[in-house]
Amino acid sequence: MLFAPGMRPTCDAIRSFVSRQHAVSLSHDPTEDAALSLVVADGEHLRAAEADAAPLWVELLRDGLTFDLHGLAPGPPAARLTLPIVLILPRRQMGAVSNRS
Repeated sequence: MLFAPGMRPTCDAIRSFVSRQHAVSLSHDPTEDAALSLVVADGEHLRAAEADAAPLWVELLRDGLTFDLHGLAPGPPAARLTLPIVLILPRRQMGAVSNRS
């Protein structure tokens, strides 16, 4: 899923959405494991483990397919994807394209 700038949902918004849907479920939510994160000693200061700074994401399940939603707010956005352009042409046009090279 792609969201407009400034419109990324939070984990709570996704949980609320899923609670109103019959065909969608939340199959994995790493934020539910937050209570299990370790606290490490750094001299006299205590700091949360590095996992707390990780990007926010959840996994949705719909009709047996899982969808990872990465870059949820308020965490950092997911990295931009570069998608290849794939053209599917009928056979008669493929010969014309290959003859041009």
